[in-house]
Amino acid sequence: MKNIFLVLLFGFLFSANAYSANLYLVCNGMGSKAKKMSQSDSSNELNYTEVTNSIVNLSIGNKGNWIQMPLHLLPRKKIKTDNNKYEIYDLIISEGSITGKFKLHFVVRPSLNIDRYSGVLSFKGKGVSFTGECKKVDREEKKF
Repeated sequence: MKNIFLVLLFGFLFSANAYSANLYLVCNGMGSKAKKMSQSDSSNELNYTEVTNSIVNLSIGNKGNWIQMPLHLLPRKKIKTDNNKYEIYDLIISEGSITGKFKLHFVVRPSLNIDRYSGVLSFKGKGVSFTGECKKVDREEKKF
């Protein structure tokens, strides 16, 4: 009986370590950000959306769950972090998708979704959104 218990215990320990491998993604796509422009001849403001090519990086695993945002997609008032990396919380990893949220500002909390079959990342929050195709990157192996 002790042997069966030990086999099951070690099996769970090793399977948990195999699952906790790090996943690094580089996602290339289109990001948008709401902006305001004031006109010089009146006090009216013009609201518009700026759309730009963007690259978003993600890390999921035992070295932390974070998303790295390009500066041009961040709101004017943002939480200051090192290298624009924001922690992903409420992370759910399922067979077909990875979902979670991150906090850019006390009001701006985009929800993200990654389709694990197509590799498409999309997130949308108040005034900011992104959709792009992700590629897995091996951080242990250098490209050059």
